[in-house]
Amino acid sequence: MIKVLFVCTGNTCRSPMAESLFNARATILGIDAHAESAGLAAWAGEPAANEAIEASLGLGGLSLADHQARLFANLNPLKYDWILTMNSRQKDQILARQPDLHDKVWTIGEMAGEKNVEIADPYGHSQVVYDQTAASLVRLTDRILQHFDKSF
Repeated sequence: MIKVLFVCTGNTCRSPMAESLFNARATILGIDAHAESAGLAAWAGEPAANEAIEASLGLGGLSLADHQARLFANLNPLKYDWILTMNSRQKDQILARQPDLHDKVWTIGEMAGEKNVEIADPYGHSQVVYDQTAASLVRLTDRILQHFDKSF
């Protein structure tokens, strides 16, 4: 099984949506992969944003109703095959702290073959923005899962 960790800032919007959508789609496609999520500045235990829950479910993701934010620093990054950040700044933050992870850390855009694509934080914005963010995550996770399907 391939293990993926999606990382954003607070682990209440982008990375939980990516986790939910990735896992739902991997199951549908029969790909032996599982994703989790964390945040670089998460308040451990915080729930997913209501807008993230709605956007994820609206696009076929798994429920985020029981999601609790986790802090990246409290996890063992070595247990993951890939660590996918929402933007290059987050990737750089991880690598500044743990340069030994250079072969595991990518932005979600890089892993999907769209090097310059970064996922902006929808926090504090309307449901429409969350829905657009989730749609971008679906597109990127689909591209990543196609890569998995061909590589593993």
